[in-house]
Amino acid sequence: MQIEIPEAGRMMQTGSSLLRIIQNNNTPILDLLVRESIQNSLDAATGIKKYVEVDFNTGTFDKNEFCKNLDVVGPALIKKYPEDTYEYISVRDYYTEGLTGPLHYNDVINNDYGNLLKLVYDISKAQQQEGAGGSWGLGKTVYFRVGIGLVVYYSRILDHDNNYQSRLAVSLVEDENSNDTIIPPYGNINRGIAWWGQKIGDNQTCPVTDENEVNEILRIFDFTPYSGDQTGTAVIIPFINKEELLNNNSIEYLDGAENKIKPFWQSSLSDYLSVSVQRWYAPRLVNPEYRYGKYLRVRINDTNISFDSMEPEFQIIQSLYNRANNVTGNNDVLQEEYEDNTFCSDIRLRGVMKTPEAGNVAYTMVDRNILKMNYPDNKPSPYMYFNCEIKGTDYNKPVVCFTRKPGMIVNYENIGKWADGLPESDSDHFIFVVFSLNSENSLIDDSKMPLEEYIRKSEKADHTKWDDYNIGDFNPRIITKIQSQISKKVSADFGTEDEQPSERQVSGLGKFLGDLLLPPEGYGTKPTKEKGTNPGNGITVKHKDISLRIFTDKTKYGVSHMVLSMRIKSSKNIGDFSLNIGVDSENGTISSDVWENQLGLKMPFEISTAELKFKDTNGSEHETVLDENTLTDTSLPVIPELDKSGNGIIDKILFKPQKPQKINAEVLITIKLIKRDLQPVFYIADEEK
Repeated sequence: MQIEIPEAGRMMQTGSSLLRIIQNNNTPILDLLVRESIQNSLDAATGIKKYVEVDFNTGTFDKNEFCKNLDVVGPALIKKYPEDTYEYISVRDYYTEGLTGPLHYNDVINNDYGNLLKLVYDISKAQQQEGAGGSWGLGKTVYFRVGIGLVVYYSRILDHDNNYQSRLAVSLVEDENSNDTIIPPYGNINRGIAWWGQKIGDNQTCPVTDENEVNEILRIFDFTPYSGDQTGTAVIIPFINKEELLNNNSIEYLDGAENKIKPFWQSSLSDYLSVSVQRWYAPRLVNPEYRYGKYLRVRINDTNISFDSMEPEFQIIQSLYNRANNVTGNNDVLQEEYEDNTFCSDIRLRGVMKTPEAGNVAYTMVDRNILKMNYPDNKPSPYMYFNCEIKGTDYNKPVVCFTRKPGMIVNYENIGKWADGLPESDSDHFIFVVFSLNSENSLIDDSKMPLEEYIRKSEKADHTKWDDYNIGDFNPRIITKIQSQISKKVSADFGTEDEQPSERQVSGLGKFLGDLLLPPEGYGTKPTKEKGTNPGNGITVKHKDISLRIFTDKTKYGVSHMVLSMRIKSSKNIGDFSLNIGVDSENGTISSDVWENQLGLKMPFEISTAELKFKDTNGSEHETVLDENTLTDTSLPVIPELDKSGNGIIDKILFKPQKPQKINAEVLITIKLIKRDLQPVFYIADEEK
């Protein structure tokens, strides 16, 4: 094949700029490859089948056999890479239209470049059809980053005369500033870009169309040509480094002994590709219920990914996606056992769209059993499958994912704006949330822009984020409003609930609070700051109109005591209430009265001192310190007192407003730890007069 080296020109790309044009140094490169290649295939679907089929394959090839086909740079490649064989990775689709369009720019009419020129020879030429994957046209540059910058493009199309035609071209992109470049300059400037194909003029090529020559190149990679009525596109990337690909941008996970944990898929390209496909395309993968077009079927090295072979996390994501789209699938793993913990709700925004429905959110709380995390399966944490950081071991932060019409998950977030404000679960349960955009809606401003298009344009070139943006001087703040509503709805079902007049713990958070607050046996010799297992300011529980927030990042431990910082606020004028300490149990909080009188046991901890700071109705601040010797100060607008159980243990702080008023108090409590094998729980209760 003959080489073509582009001339230098104004506002022209170079190899170095193409290699860094997607500013994504966080997502693993194999995930970027999976996301981009499958989306290209789905965008090019034809009407022949109800699905698009994509094959990922890995293997080895003979370096010399391949390089001898590359005019000019072949000898330099052979010298630079001394081994006889190297590895490659390929992506091939079926039931797509292939790389259609003109073979060369000279044949372009009315700016109709076609798929071939967009993918192989150009940059920033995006898909234009509604609901397509991208609006930037830059994602294709990921192919240059998977190997050494060499990419083989092969396609079979049905041309305008209804004849089948094969097309094959090769490109190379390298950093032109590197000391070991192999592309020679054209004139006096080296842009670091080259193509190979059949010669059509001086330094001009187009894809090879001769079947024999195409098949000869494919044979090197043990690649079977398309045949019969098959059309589609294949991308072959030679000279890959398997270890670098498997470890690229990987998140470091540690076990309890601070040893690194390596998920099984980081040891095998096949396993990694399988997990990555499920991670990003769970809504559309082997899902005939997908409603926006063709569903997806994928093979990895000739092994099909079936629904039964999908990892449990991604089966759940698909079930939630179907529910969010009002579809009852045959493979809903949440039916029956988890039905009571699974919810679906529409997200409605007023005043910005033609109809209020911005989309639907489906969410569930599942346990370790359905995730097969227990013996004998011992599968990894869902955070690893979702490529999220693990933020704590005593609690689990919810994971939110979101998607629009193409069915690719844009991102999984357990921190950030999508997850902020969502309730955490204990270490044995996980909350998964899926938001699906209402792609058929549209904005009501002068643009009348479809909602799908608005969100599509908000995505960055790597499609990992949605952001609000202005249309002229109008910013509908759709994303922010969706995030806020999701937080409210999930919190309503899995968050804190208003306490009834009793002394039980609020909303089942007893064990979580206990695990979070109680230090391990023998922890420290003096008060120290708690290790940061819970990011942010802490957690909030509620009782009627009163909220209790515990600032876990300010907790301090000693050998036999702990110090906790809290804030108590009320939304309305209230009367007498108390802040109580109880004992956590599997069946809920046990009050000191029950612990002592019914169980006949001594309380394992008690309140030693309490420092209080609160504002009165005029905004004036009042401070006081309470211990068992403190006399009641009746001059305060809110009179605080320590109260004892029947056995003389200080188990509560009474708050007695001089008159009903709003409460805004900061409380610093020191707790004496009598026994360390039980867990303290704090709760608000009404006081009988």
